[in-house]
Amino acid sequence: MASQAKPEGEGGFIQQPLSLQGVWGSADAIEPQFADQINVAKVSKDYFHVTFGQLFPSQMDPKLARIAIRPLTTLIIPREALGPMIDVLQKVRELP
Repeated sequence: MASQAKPEGEGGFIQQPLSLQGVWGSADAIEPQFADQINVAKVSKDYFHVTFGQLFPSQMDPKLARIAIRPLTTLIIPREALGPMIDVLQKVRELP
């Protein structure tokens, strides 16, 4: 029986696929914020900036028909994570 050689990586280490399950820690220390706006900007081939914001009606300019949006936080999201995140948000939106 012939044995299969495993490819060697940098420094002579044997490369093997690794499967990890993510386990969420506590979010208790993070203060929840209400966001009703989102802006997505592609900043490179592989990354997007996703900025969450909140309408700020007290800074409305009726002459220009514009309303201020206060940015709350910006996340840098890799391309490969964007699809699964969209899938989760669509599933949550369909909940009764």
